[in-house]
Amino acid sequence: ELVYFDCNATYGPHPRKFREERWTLDHLLEDLDLACITGALVQHHQAIHGDPLLANRTLLRDLAPYRDRLFPCWLAMPEGHGFPPPRDLIQMMRDEDVRAVRIEPHLFGLLPSEKRWGALRDALAEAGTLVLLSITRDQQDFRTIESFLHLFQKVNVLLVGSAWRHWRVLEYLMETCPNLHLEFSTFQANRAVEYFAERFGAERCLFGTGLLAKAPGAARGFFDWSLLPRHTVEQITS
Repeated sequence: ELVYFDCNATYGPHPRKFREERWTLDHLLEDLDLACITGALVQHHQAIHGDPLLANRTLLRDLAPYRDRLFPCWLAMPEGHGFPPPRDLIQMMRDEDVRAVRIEPHLFGLLPSEKRWGALRDALAEAGTLVLLSITRDQQDFRTIESFLHLFQKVNVLLVGSAWRHWRVLEYLMETCPNLHLEFSTFQANRAVEYFAERFGAERCLFGTGLLAKAPGAARGFFDWSLLPRHTVEQITS
């Protein structure tokens, strides 16, 4: 059996949630068990739909009994609007063993400028923090994404939400931004994992499910029936 670690899982209430939608932490744990996924990097929906700082604290409280399996991913923004100076934020993350953050410049209207992001970027780079950057559902213009990747060139960035229609632009970004990493929960294209792992290296490809918005079956299928060598699959999934 392969060991699976999910780099992209989210729970919590959010606007326009379907009545029968699964959204609680218990639902997430049930789905991880169902798909035999060992652990996960977990975000809280309210970080982007409500108060990010409150959602970060709620995430820690909810995950506390499961920290041997579930690892928190905070939402981070530059100093201001309640967020502390970057070095204070990094110290808070160290105190709580938070090793990844998500940035949402599109949702919060934060342009990719050195003046706005430089201090936070430098603090994240020094701490070796993984940064998750999302593609919006209706993403058409990738110039902002490219600008952030260049701005954060000394930080490992994981792009989430990419889809098969982004294949060509992802090739370009992977070629020009060596700090970029991909997960494939939405990028459900035929043999996409094999292609990107062989061309850009397995170390830049990660296993993610997109739970709870998606079922984990497709994400597992990419690797359970992969054409990649076993040791390469193990490198990606764990």
